[in-house]
Amino acid sequence: MHTKQRSNFGVALVLLATVVALNSSSLQLHDYGVVALTHPQERELKPQLDRLLRNLRFGNESERSAAKDLLIDLSKKSASARAQLIENLLKLIQCPSGSAGFVRNPTLYLEWKQATQLVGLIKAQEAIYDLIQCLDFNNGVFLLSPDAFPATRAVIEIGEEAIPNLSREFRKGTTLRKYLAAVALSQMGGEKARVVLEAAARTEKDRELALTFRNFLENWQNSKTSKSQ
Repeated sequence: MHTKQRSNFGVALVLLATVVALNSSSLQLHDYGVVALTHPQERELKPQLDRLLRNLRFGNESERSAAKDLLIDLSKKSASARAQLIENLLKLIQCPSGSAGFVRNPTLYLEWKQATQLVGLIKAQEAIYDLIQCLDFNNGVFLLSPDAFPATRAVIEIGEEAIPNLSREFRKGTTLRKYLAAVALSQMGGEKARVVLEAAARTEKDRELALTFRNFLENWQNSKTSKSQ
């Protein structure tokens, strides 16, 4: 190879090496940039969530209300915050002791109620299964309003995504759970909910309960149309 050709070839190699180095450098800088931006935010997020959840569970009425508003706002602004919040709330709403435990421990009921209300307000579909398991849990107060049953109210807030789980209650649920499932469907409104309740009214063997279902259907308010319509 001539001297001039070798020189040009050498220059080309240097240029190629420079381009590769620059690309590699920019990729590394980009990677470090992601780490620098993401990880500190994640580190800051956890103590913030922990503090708000602590206020939600143990604070006074004013602190609980403020914590709930801030957690809702945080869940809307950050997918990561929403995921972490739901993960924590799922642990709080899973209560094996049920209503009997809540009657014995009003503080435990208050914690559970706050968490249950919050998963409804942020429409956490991930919580549907657990909410259905405690559809009839409360603090021993005998009322037929869904407001006396926080999990039922939360399911109503989440909406039609909970309909398949609610429909199963008509096959295996207790009388109260069937009633609350019917109440939830009637308050959701919409065609999907109506079809499920019509089927339940046809197959329910308890005459009084079947009559209650039919009353709900007669007073159906399609102004509450679900998103599917």
